[in-house]
Amino acid sequence: QTGLVAPPNDAAALSQAIVDLLGNVERRREMGQAAQRRAHALFSKEAMTRQLIEFYQEAMQNKRRNS
Repeated sequence: QTGLVAPPNDAAALSQAIVDLLGNVERRREMGQAAQRRAHALFSKEAMTRQLIEFYQEAMQNKRRNS
C-alpha cells in the first residue's frame, strides 16, 4: 500500500486515517518504501525506455495496418 484511502467528501475519515498513520512509525516506513518501489518501477530510466519502445512499436504496427 502506497497511500491512504478515505471516502470522497469525508474529511473526518481522512483526518482519522492521517492521525492513525502519524501514530504508526512502521506503517509509515512500509508505505514510504512501497511508494519508492512503485515510483522506480514506473518512472526509472529503464521503465521509461521500455514504455517508449512499446509506444513506438505500437505506432509502427498501427501505421502498417492503416497503409
